[in-house]
Formats: sequence, structure tokens, C-alpha cells
Amino acid sequence: MSSGSEDYTYAGERPQAVDLADARVRFDERGLVPCVVQQAGTGEVLMVAWMNEESLRLTLETGTTWFWSRSRQELWNKGATSGNMQQVRRLLIDCDADTLLAEVDSPGPACHTGHRSCFFRKISDEKSFKEKNMGVRTANVQDGNIGETLCGLAEVIHGRRDASPESSYTARLLQGEEDELLKKIAEEASEVIMACKDNDHDHIRYEAGDLVYHLMVTLDRAGDGDDAAELAGELDARRK
Repeated sequence: MSSGSEDYTYAGERPQAVDLADARVRFDERGLVPCVVQQAGTGEVLMVAWMNEESLRLTLETGTTWFWSRSRQELWNKGATSGNMQQVRRLLIDCDADTLLAEVDSPGPACHTGHRSCFFRKISDEKSFKEKNMGVRTANVQDGNIGETLCGLAEVIHGRRDASPESSYTARLLQGEEDELLKKIAEEASEVIMACKDNDHDHIRYEAGDLVYHLMVTLDRAGDGDDAAELAGELDARRK
């Protein structure tokens, strides 16, 4: 998924090799391993490219992403021509040791088409999958106590404050850019509106659940952990 204009063959003096023994990367029969490139902080997937042992060493030594072009059979330093070089923040390996994940700071487009990410063409959108998931997740919904549920949800959300953003969506919302969380609230509110327009009770309930969850995350992010109780007090004060 690399660009021709941004390919750069390494022609300088080779740096001293890094010992990759501890990484135990499982290169395939061609000596290659796929590397997923992700924007640090947001988790946005930018591209997927291939590394061989030499490009991996160069990535580790220079702090910028290096890959192996299968079509041209040469090394290339992403963004060396355009100036959009990817500064590596962290390099991870999966449980099977056969796929890499590079978390980077990418100052510009990662795709040769000029798009921010190589993954800009939709096969199916979020709404269609959400509707499918809604049917599965709400098939056996049971009535509950809203007060207990909200208090329990608040505790779970607060407990995610120190969790790893890589393993917890809630942690990403609590620790990431505030605008991302605010966008989700606007998105979920619009989904509730559309469900109401369709007069679909199950869909309304599903989307309202998403909205309430994101609102509770917002309260926790802005508060100190007593958000459910404070919200209850606010609502009680409005009763006549």
C-alpha cells in the first residue's frame, strides 16, 4: 500500500545491525513480515506494508518506518520524498510473532492517493453492521433497574481510567482527544433521532444505550468518579 512517489531506496552506508534475537520475528518463506501502521494516540490504521529483516533493523535504528517493496525488490523509507516521514512511537509484535504493529506520528497522508489512510474505500458502512449487531445483542434483552445499572456502569467506566487504551475502548475515550468523544456523542444522538424517525422501538433502545454510555464516559472524564450520584441528584432536583 505504498506510493511510488514516496519510495526511497536505501543507498547510504549501512548502520550497525540491531540484534533481533529477542524479538523472535517469524518471517515467512520470502523473508517478509506484514506491518500494520497505526496513528499513535488515535488508533487510526494508516496502511499495511511489508518488512524484511533489514528494513526492520533500519526502522529500529532510525526511528522512521522502512519497508521492503515486493514489486521493485528494494528498501524504501516511507515519506522520504514527500516529507511525510512516519516517526515511530512504538513497535509491537503479535502473539504469533508473525505480524508487526507500528504506532507512528504521521504528519501527512499515508496513502499515495493523497488520503490520510489507505483504508478509505467502503465495502459496508458502520450503520449496516450496527443494525446487524443490534439484532443479535437485543434478542434476549431483559428489564433491569435503571439506577443500579447506571451506578454499575459508572463504576466500570471509572475503573478504566488507568487501563491500556490498546485493550479498552473506554480507556481510549477517557485518555484520548476530547474531540473524539464529543464527536461520538453527536453521532450517537443523531442515531437516536434517526431511530425515532423510523419509529423502531428496539432500535431506539439500542441507540439510546450507546448515547447513555458515551454520556457517562463524558461525565467521568470531567468528574471525579461520583458522576452517577451527581447525575441522580441533578435529576432529583428537577422533579416536581
